[in-house]
Amino acid sequence: MTAINSPHDESLELTRTFTLVIPILLVVVPFAALLIGEDYSFYRTRMITEAGLIEHATVLFSVLGFVFALLVVANRKSCPRPWMTYFMLLFALGFFYIAGEEISWGQHLFKWDTPQWIGEANRQNETNLHNLHLSLDRIPKTIIGVGIVLSGIVWPLFSHYRGVKIENVEGDWYWLWPNSVVRVTAVCFLIVWLLDRLMVQTDLLSGEGYSIGFQEHREMIMLYFLLLYTASIYLRVKARGETAGSS
Repeated sequence: MTAINSPHDESLELTRTFTLVIPILLVVVPFAALLIGEDYSFYRTRMITEAGLIEHATVLFSVLGFVFALLVVANRKSCPRPWMTYFMLLFALGFFYIAGEEISWGQHLFKWDTPQWIGEANRQNETNLHNLHLSLDRIPKTIIGVGIVLSGIVWPLFSHYRGVKIENVEGDWYWLWPNSVVRVTAVCFLIVWLLDRLMVQTDLLSGEGYSIGFQEHREMIMLYFLLLYTASIYLRVKARGETAGSS
């Protein structure tokens, strides 16, 4: 990741490795894994299980997002708006919660048995909250997913064709709204989301005892989008502080 020269120059915030190459790999690699083994065995056992690569990547992105959110808070004197500190604290809590939920608060690492009172209510007999009820899992992810599509795809298209741009670098929207670094990831997210819905509705990748969807795949790219967004804000805030310090 490279820092921008000034808050105005978003093209230098993150290298293409992070904004283009990694998002594409996050789509292609899991789909390529479907071709390994009979009955999608590699994908089912090594990619989407609780100990699979997708799950580990989701936790990693959550931890990195947590770190970047705290870095914004640590550089709050360089933030142009007071609300950004509280906003990034909220993001830090969100990343921490997601990482904890993904590893069932340590159960996947330390292999403890789920307490009976939780297991009876939890759909997957795990020590987490999002499996207590479908609404606790689906509603937040749907809201975030819609936000990703609107901010990362719909808004850029509207902005391009209607000539509406967010140019005031001292304004609230400039610091709140995702910029160009997330756009490829947003497109990748939408592709996987649509394919996931297709798989769920048609059971195209199903067999004896299993039915494959791409929910975990979609969640991983969702977290990468949020990571890019948070890292972008941090780099802009950092560059703003360096500019103010040198003037």
